[in-house]
Amino acid sequence: MFDTVGDIKKAVKRREGDLEDLRRRMDDDFDLWSLKEYEPASKAYEAYTTSSPKNFFNKVVDGLNRAILTITIELPEDATDEQREAAEIGELYVHGGLGAIDRTLRNRGEPPLRQSASFLMGVRGWCCFRALVYVPEGEEDTVFDVAPWDMRHVTWEQGPRGLIWAAYKRKVDNSQIQDEYGLDMGRNGETWVIDFWDGKKNCVIVRDDFAKPPKEHKIGHVPVWLGAVGAMPTMQAGTDADSTSSGSQTGSLMKYRGQSAFDASRGIYKPWNKYVAGLMDMHKKAQVGSLFHKSKGAKAKIVGDPHESFRIIPGDLNETLEPLASATAPPETGPLLKIIGEDLDQASLPNPLAFGGTNAPESGRALAIRIDATRSVFNPFTGMLSEAYTWLVEELLGQFANKGLKPADMFGFRPQESLKEDQEPFFRVTVKPEDIDPGWFVLATVEPRLPRDEENEIIMAIQATAKKPGEQPLMSKRSARGDILHVRNPDAEERRILIEEGESHPVIQARRIAKSLIDVGKHELAAEVLGALESPQGQGPGRADGASQIPEDLLRRVVETLVQGGNPEVAQQLVQAIEGGPPPPAEEGPAPPEQESAAQQGLPAETIQLIRELAQALVEAGEQELAVTFVEALESGEPISGQLVEQIVQVLITAGREDLAERLMELLGVGVQQAGTPPATNGQTAPVPAPQAQTQPALPPRTQA
Repeated sequence: MFDTVGDIKKAVKRREGDLEDLRRRMDDDFDLWSLKEYEPASKAYEAYTTSSPKNFFNKVVDGLNRAILTITIELPEDATDEQREAAEIGELYVHGGLGAIDRTLRNRGEPPLRQSASFLMGVRGWCCFRALVYVPEGEEDTVFDVAPWDMRHVTWEQGPRGLIWAAYKRKVDNSQIQDEYGLDMGRNGETWVIDFWDGKKNCVIVRDDFAKPPKEHKIGHVPVWLGAVGAMPTMQAGTDADSTSSGSQTGSLMKYRGQSAFDASRGIYKPWNKYVAGLMDMHKKAQVGSLFHKSKGAKAKIVGDPHESFRIIPGDLNETLEPLASATAPPETGPLLKIIGEDLDQASLPNPLAFGGTNAPESGRALAIRIDATRSVFNPFTGMLSEAYTWLVEELLGQFANKGLKPADMFGFRPQESLKEDQEPFFRVTVKPEDIDPGWFVLATVEPRLPRDEENEIIMAIQATAKKPGEQPLMSKRSARGDILHVRNPDAEERRILIEEGESHPVIQARRIAKSLIDVGKHELAAEVLGALESPQGQGPGRADGASQIPEDLLRRVVETLVQGGNPEVAQQLVQAIEGGPPPPAEEGPAPPEQESAAQQGLPAETIQLIRELAQALVEAGEQELAVTFVEALESGEPISGQLVEQIVQVLITAGREDLAERLMELLGVGVQQAGTPPATNGQTAPVPAPQAQTQPALPPRTQA
């Protein structure tokens, strides 16, 4: 069908005529982006060119470049482990291929693929990729050759199943033509080159000859994808042959397809420039300061500028010198500029984001309204970018699997959201064509980074997953993570939570304690710990009632060894595991001393909890010595001195923990004064309430390291 240069050039020229209106619109949009200077009716008038179109364009493209791109191979819920491992290899192949594409473009001095696509969508309203995966003859490495085509110079024809053919016409330096195709086109200048693809063959035309004769590409389809930004499909204005300038019925409304960043504001900038330039012209004329000289016969003349310096101007009795009235803008100018300005606001990002943002914090409903309005600007572009990358990934997978290529060495970085606990961000893997399933379902999403009210989102997620007695929660935790908290990979997040829960299990903690003992050379002590922590009932460390099975002398020795060996956080976790409950977060230095003394006093659970919180707060405030003194006072069994109580309360108030200070005073039966003033105890001792009948299991006294 397209075997000769004449056939191909004829088809390209015909489609260029069909797309003439669309190409002219793209040129107008490019003039807006490049801030082409406004040309007034006469060169004597002032000219003004607003920077608004480029400012708005930069915000849109920057939002696209910073958006979160996620590419996954979706599998059914009942997929086997083998299928999931294969899909993971496929994802590594994809990310390695995308990295190779960006490296190739960077070597050419071009932006990365995604940035190029974002720019072309913003300025043209269309996106187009040509993708090839091949191994050059005589070489070993797989080449990922993906080029973003400028739709201003792309021609194509569609069939019922996709593209019939696509061509990219561009000007190339003669030196580049000679280097790539071996054709001597002269030293200087540029030449038009046509890169033509149909479902079977590819060729390159330079002037009127084949620089690359038609050759089968063995892909099975046109390896080109193109799409128009926005929701408008192909439409026709009428059925008569005069519906377009070119006489083609198929291109009648094509000029309206493809939503660039200037789609809604395209016709506003010219009148804005015109009226602002008119105001500038009036201002310039008002600065001239012309004079009206009245004289008999209008013969008298004033030489030079009378305003340049002080002068005495002689004149006849009947002569007058008056300033010439300056032209002023009509009163309608203000309302007119206001209307145009409001249209510009509505055609761009919502206020105040389009004009530098706001200093006032937004939350709740106000933030939700602005986010929704901002998303409406980005959605056409992010949706098209998602479609483009979905096609591109499927093409990379399909060509590699179906063309029987050599194994490819892939390397790059794993996406952060899919990174597992035991994985390094960087990967290097060899992928074979048989490892790839061309039928994989690929999902590519592009989510713009918009302001979020994360506090309200967390509260909403907690409420949605809360389970009341006899009722089901409104949502599953997985749905809440994805739909409310917008976690990019809820499954990976759930895996991380399970890992943390596993690490906090008493059996796992016991093994970590034993390992720490082994690291400091205490092998026998580690063996004793493991033996003492084994539960006959399979309950792990401790009995079901929470009492410790570890002998007190062994526990003291273990804690002392861990602290001296530089593992105080493990010692703290050990004590917490014996008491029951999840381990507290590790702190630097010795573990808070209240854990042993509180239980040893045999106090009620509420009092024990308060003492723990007090000691922990003192440690966090940097008063470790005061915390030790407090615990030692409890261990002695003697009443706590009023001076010590005042010191503790003062530290708590300074640290912003008035709640703990108040609870301590209530426990000791001392009245609480105003916040910021420690309660007066007059130096008297304050007894701790007597133990109740129910007691907690005792822990060994604190070992001074």
